[in-house]
Formats: sequence, structure tokens, C-alpha cells
Amino acid sequence: MLRIPAVDSSLTPAVLLGGRESALAAARGLRRTGVHVTVLGEVPDDAPWRHSDACVAGRVAGVADWMGWLMTAPAPAVLLPCGDPGAELIARYRAELVARGHRPVEANDGASLSVLDKARAYEIARAAGIGTPHAVRVRTVADIDDCAITFPCATKPVHSHPFLRHYGGEAKGTMLSDRAHARRVLAPILEAGFEMVLMEMIRDAAHECLSWCAYLDEHSRPLACLTKAKVRQFPIDFGTGTYHVIRWEPDIEAAGLRFAQAAGLRGPVHIEFKRDVRDGEPKLIECNPRFPAPTALLAAAGVDLPLLAYNRLTGRVLPPRESPREGLAMWMDFRDLRALRAYRRAGEMTVEGWARSLLRPQVPALFALDDPRPSLCAWCRRVCILARDRLGVPRRTAKAAAAGPYAGVPVQAPASSMGRMRAPRLGQRRRDAARAAHERAQTAALAAHGRPEHD
Repeated sequence: MLRIPAVDSSLTPAVLLGGRESALAAARGLRRTGVHVTVLGEVPDDAPWRHSDACVAGRVAGVADWMGWLMTAPAPAVLLPCGDPGAELIARYRAELVARGHRPVEANDGASLSVLDKARAYEIARAAGIGTPHAVRVRTVADIDDCAITFPCATKPVHSHPFLRHYGGEAKGTMLSDRAHARRVLAPILEAGFEMVLMEMIRDAAHECLSWCAYLDEHSRPLACLTKAKVRQFPIDFGTGTYHVIRWEPDIEAAGLRFAQAAGLRGPVHIEFKRDVRDGEPKLIECNPRFPAPTALLAAAGVDLPLLAYNRLTGRVLPPRESPREGLAMWMDFRDLRALRAYRRAGEMTVEGWARSLLRPQVPALFALDDPRPSLCAWCRRVCILARDRLGVPRRTAKAAAAGPYAGVPVQAPASSMGRMRAPRLGQRRRDAARAAHERAQTAALAAHGRPEHD
């Protein structure tokens, strides 16, 4: 079996802040060049990098303890953000981190904080002539009654990472049918102190999101970049990507660069768009000033953003700039199977079409010959979940979802142009006991929020 190279003690260590697949890919890429890598996470029990030989898991309880760990770390390190909390921590505490001897990723900290705020990001985009969904910020229930928005509409948190950390679950947003529904769903969220955005839904003819991923120098010029398509996601309107494909989209590249320069961004960026079916123009969805989830796919395509960042900060030779390898894809195995179920129920995909989409060169999301444990542990865990489902044993995540902010709101609701999108049922469909238990939980949650049930 191949082995990851030994650590080169002459190299500055690296600390990765947050992330899941992105942190695993960054850790592997850096460790293969001899860098000692530590990952500080948010303590999910299934984070793939926890089982990797390429890094050490920092012994911290969560994001609140990251700063304490960094200020007492045994040696200064290069700090790289693989999740939004990491990008925010660097932006807010750069001076203290530098004083401790660390080398945080280069960034325009004010710009990073601005684009992490979805409402502010849309303002920057509109000022630069880039299309956005019509969106309004709501801070109180009264704002829902006063805002100029057409229902049905979507809602998302202004800042996604503290919202998901607080509530858990997989859905970052949901659909609201009318103002009364918006008040019922959002009132407890707003009372908890989370600002939300009401926004129109942008429909793409291909039902996919398009992204520009880049590393920008001090003048917001790309040192390396490419575009990709997020072909599928789960949940299918508000979830994380389950199938990505490298594909050159010149209008997305142009819009991404224009937005980055208007915002004054620097360092790693991931800017996501949807091409509006009404006018064919790309509309900004969100911007993340950190490494994206399919970082391994980008590296295999010739754009290794974490290694570029590390070499820039330590004065090493930059990786050679190559033309991205188009057509390369990354399949997120079990999560994409869950997405397939949801797309089929919505009438937007067939098994045959799904299978055809996989007939292209693939980059494994987790597996590596020199570091197989993350993939093996993930598969074992998922097999155990499937076994519990077949026995009708409820998943632990079901409790978190029931207590979350969208309890009683279908994760895939309401209908798209091709049919109603429903939340996936717990367990195997042929297991009547598991299905009945899930439906009872859904009914109780609907009653708790006062949302009428749909046929």
C-alpha cells in the first residue's frame, strides 16, 4: 500500500480551520509535500479528516475554542480556511494571530466579512452590474409584513455558518408560501437573534449551480481559477453539492471576476451563480472566501488552491499554472443517491439519466490509495445507518431535524416547475414500520408550527 510521506520538520506547519471534504483534500495535498497539518473542526462525529493519516485533529471543543488553541499552539503555523467559520475567524482576529507568529491566508478582511453577509453581497453585486435574486433582509416579524417580496419565495439565513451550527440539519433554506406562513416559520428564528433573507427563487433550465473558484492576489487578479458546475445537490433546492463537474463557462468566469474586484476580495474565493432561465444571465447566489468543498476535484483538474496559498505565504515556488482539465467529475456516493431519490420524486430525473451523468472521469470524494481510512470509515458508518434504517431504528439526526428551524416545512418544498419536492422519508420505503414512524414525526412537527399539510 502507498504511504503518505513523512513530515519535513524544516517546513512551516499548517492549520486548517473548519471544513469537511475541503479540509481532507487540503490536508492530503499539503502533507504529500512534507507539511505537518492540523485540522480544527466543529466536532461532527463523521468529519472524514478525523480518520486521515494526513493530518492531526486539533483537540478543541468547537469554533469558540479555536482562538484559544491558536494562541497557545506549540509553533506558529500557516492558517488556511476550509469553512466559513475559519474565514470569519481570520478576518476578525488577523492582528492577534500575526502577533502570535501565525501566517493567516492573505485576504481583504473587510471584504471577506461583507460577502459572508448574503444581503451585503447582493448589494455589492448589484452595484457592479451583476444580477442577483430580488432579496430583502428581515430582522423582526414586522419586517415580514412590510417587505416588498412576492410569494412564494425562498428564505435563507444572512450568515449560514452560525445558523447551521445552532440548528443543525442539512437544509440551509426553505420555501415560504405566503406571509402568514413566513411569520409562523421565521418568528422563532428571528426571536433567537438570526437575521434572514427573503428572496425570489432563480430557476436554471439545467437545474444546476455554476461556480468560479479562484485564488486572487493583492490586486484581486486571479493567480489560478476555473469554473465548475454543481450538477446535483441535496436537499435539491437548498443543500450541498453531491455531484460536481469541471466545465468552462466564460460568462461565469467574467461575472465572478467582476464581483471579486468590485468587492475587493483577495485569497481563495468560491463564487456561485445560477443562470436565470428568464433572461439567460448569471445571478449571484453566494460567495465564500475560502476553499470549496470539492477542493480535491479542483486539484485533480490542475488548480491546487491550498498548496498555492501555502507556497505564497511561505515563499516557496508556486505550483505550475495549467489549463484546467475539463469534464472531470466528483461523485459524493451515498449523498448523491439520496439526491437521486429526491430528484426522482420531484419528477426532475430518471435513474437512466442519473447513470449516464456518471459516465465520465471521476475523482473520489474521500478515497485515496495512500490514505484509505477516511473512505473506509465513511462507508462503514453508512452501512450501519442503512442497517438501522432497515430495522426501523430512528437516526439521531432525525431528532435534530425535528427541533430545527424548518421543522414542519418539507426540506424540498414547495413544488418546482416539474412537481412537488418532498423531504426524503426515514429508512427504506419498503419498511412500513420506519415509514409510519417518520410520518408520525412529520405530522407532529407540522402541528407544532401550524403549517397545513399538503397532499
